Amino acid sequence: MFPFRAVSPKDVRTLIDRASKEADTFVITVHDGQVTHTGGDDGPAIHRKRLDGQLDLIADVAKDIPDMRVVYSAQDTPSTIISYDQRQELSQGVENNEYVPLARIKSDNQFTGWLASCSYNSPLRQHGYDPIPVEDIDWAEKTFIVDHLKSMDMCAHPELIPQHGLLAGLRLQRGTDPLSAKFAISKTLAHADVLGVPTERFTEASTVSPIPWAEKNGDRLLWRGANTGIWHKERNHWRGTHRLRLMSLTNAHDGVARVIGPQVKGTVGQATVDAPLDKLNEQHVDIAFVGEPIQCEESDGSCAEIKENYAFRGRVTPDDMDHAKYLIDVDGNAWSARFQRLMLSGSLLLKSTVMPEWFSDRIQPWLHYVPVKVDYGDLYDALVFFKGNDALAKEIAENAREWTEKFYRREDMVAYAFRLYLEWARLQAEDRDAASYTYDEKDELERK
Repeated sequence: MFPFRAVSPKDVRTLIDRASKEADTFVITVHDGQVTHTGGDDGPAIHRKRLDGQLDLIADVAKDIPDMRVVYSAQDTPSTIISYDQRQELSQGVENNEYVPLARIKSDNQFTGWLASCSYNSPLRQHGYDPIPVEDIDWAEKTFIVDHLKSMDMCAHPELIPQHGLLAGLRLQRGTDPLSAKFAISKTLAHADVLGVPTERFTEASTVSPIPWAEKNGDRLLWRGANTGIWHKERNHWRGTHRLRLMSLTNAHDGVARVIGPQVKGTVGQATVDAPLDKLNEQHVDIAFVGEPIQCEESDGSCAEIKENYAFRGRVTPDDMDHAKYLIDVDGNAWSARFQRLMLSGSLLLKSTVMPEWFSDRIQPWLHYVPVKVDYGDLYDALVFFKGNDALAKEIAENAREWTEKFYRREDMVAYAFRLYLEWARLQAEDRDAASYTYDEKDELERK
């Protein structure tokens, strides 16, 4: 939302009007504390479900929200990329307390693809990337995620683009977009959509009774899902993208993976072992697609190749998932809606993603979950480590549930959306200064 501080209230309202006319959107309006909406009724059922989710979040706080309009994309993916130069000009406008005219905030076709959104000295802008993903993992360099948000930055890590379906399947030749006043329920760090709070698959903690750690009998990393993530056709180079890559690696029968083992006393450096992949997979993972291949091109043989070459197994029940000690959450076409429910399971959750979420600044990797790289080069290291450190795995799993019970409740989602809408209402208010709030200690309330 930061760039809109450099856009006048009148121009913000103009951008809202433009966005409201786009396909696959719905508009929520608050006027005198009453909520109405347009759009979201005529498309797929999931669009109406997303609208209903946002209406539910705002219902209890609408009376305290100033008049405003908010336009949401009904899709699960983000859509707006502004250029680095546009972003810099808007940032400069905020710093100088000046408005940037809309005529200067327009699309830029000087650069195409994702690199247009990156700074001039970024690795992506400097060196580009190979659009054809390398399906094999380079085991020689062992690295682990320290800062999960920074690891999602494609400008700093160009190798992410061919490895992730959302990045590989879009923006290969397109220029950037003009600034758009549109909210999305998911985004990458490169997108300029305003990130909202998705409500899909939200689960009340009181409805989930975790299996005690000592009673969990699944010692292998468990995952089931569909082959989403990209439209699978030959020109999209889908074989190395995130879900297919996970499937290829964890069902491989040939090759070796370099895994870090226990440090040998008196030695310096990492103690690594080249372990056969078939043995690693047999002992540590149970990962497969379910159903039939979807989102694939029949005519070029992609559907048939997926069905023949990738593991498809039966579905598992929520009880099966809860009995597994180790679970993994990976992106689909966009963010993964499973995360909150999996965090309540009492299992150790590994997570691989390029999508920051509304709670990303409130959660701590390695304390509440285990971050995993998109190329999965650290996957077996994590599994081997935690199997040898069962007490620590249990501790992180318990931390996950405790955090989710305290900070990922419906009221937390409502509070975040409320604050988001207060700022959005301020940005479109005719008198932005009058609509602003200046903190006063006298406004503090006693905790009851």
